[in-house]
Amino acid sequence: MKGVGIGFRMAAPRLTVSVDERTRLAQKRVGELVLGKWRLDRLIGVGGTAAVFEASHTNDSRVAIKILHPDLAGVEEVRERFLVESYAANRVAHPGVVPVRDEGTTADGAVFLVMDLLHGQTLAERLEEGRAPFSVGEVLEIAAQLLDVLVHAHARGIVHRDIKPENVFLARDGRVRLLDFGLARVEASARTHESEAGTTLGTPAFMPPEQALGNWAELDGRSDLWSLGATMYLLLSSTPVRERGSVTEQLLGAMTRPVPSLGRITALPRAVVAVVDRALAFDREARFPDAGAMQLAVRAVQNDLPAADARATLPPLSLEPVALSLRTPRPHGAAPSKRAAMSHVSPLSTTSPLPTNAAPSALPLFVTLGFAVGLSIVIIARLSVHSSGPPTNAAPAELSPPERVVVPPPSAAAEALASASAGPKAHPFAGAPP
Repeated sequence: MKGVGIGFRMAAPRLTVSVDERTRLAQKRVGELVLGKWRLDRLIGVGGTAAVFEASHTNDSRVAIKILHPDLAGVEEVRERFLVESYAANRVAHPGVVPVRDEGTTADGAVFLVMDLLHGQTLAERLEEGRAPFSVGEVLEIAAQLLDVLVHAHARGIVHRDIKPENVFLARDGRVRLLDFGLARVEASARTHESEAGTTLGTPAFMPPEQALGNWAELDGRSDLWSLGATMYLLLSSTPVRERGSVTEQLLGAMTRPVPSLGRITALPRAVVAVVDRALAFDREARFPDAGAMQLAVRAVQNDLPAADARATLPPLSLEPVALSLRTPRPHGAAPSKRAAMSHVSPLSTTSPLPTNAAPSALPLFVTLGFAVGLSIVIIARLSVHSSGPPTNAAPAELSPPERVVVPPPSAAAEALASASAGPKAHPFAGAPP
């Protein structure tokens, strides 16, 4: 699902260049030498304001170069916001943020940024692949790492203002990185809240009410927490917080309608629902006070997950023994979801008792038959010794008296057999009856 990023002023020039045309122009840059030292080897992607290339230096090092679209190069406000990314990302100074190594202008006047080259994929790309849904454990770990970035960013007066799946990168090393600080608000910036009046910046599907309304004086770290909550909502339920529609319809919804509780969309542990719902509170005062408080809450839920709801925390590939259940419980009043209708996998407890409707064990029958067979062998052996006599030139063997063996009467054996054969046997791995 692609988010719709918008950033416009009533007085700004109308931009009519299509995505296809921007992609075509960006593709033509492949092979170009930037500043005489960076060769653009491959087009990685095309966004709303820039194209990103994989590039190699003359010393064989490899980087990513982000180049502003040519049709935007002459718009001063866009150029300024593009350069804000370099200042904001470097100021955060956190491993979860990609630093900008250099900046400059191409021969045709396009501003560019030189950044570290990442290996992995964004959350949006993972969603588009149609792979198995994110597990609760994965979503909470992603959120916890992003919140660590936000703790550092907010402490330095930087509000991201555009957290969404397209801007969250899952690296191969397992680290989560927050991308694109191009819309970030830096407190020390010369730009003021008043100069942004009448401007809508961000992505409606992940935009808090105060941002949709353009109330820039009210934007703070809690606005980023709302956007993170909207991202978690989508990953956990496969449902966006805003109904699909035009940009205007989504903006109107962001301004006027609270987000329905996550618990009404899909069956999840109450503690997980509580964290997401609080982050998405319509009123800023009802949200977490800061990123640090939300991170503590997320880590606490992570620690309790195995006891809270094991079925929701299994990684996609689990090596644990599992038992299949055909029914997925959900909270009272919650609407059934696609995920809830599917069979789930839960850990098999080694201490759980057998189902109460399990058939009686056949062990008594086996014990009875064993005694009977053993007694028969002993009797036959004794009769054989007495009939044949001792071997020639051998001393007679001294036989010890036979041990006393108690054999259940025929009636008890019959009862055991009838009990063992009555009704179907229950397999120890069987789940709840349908």
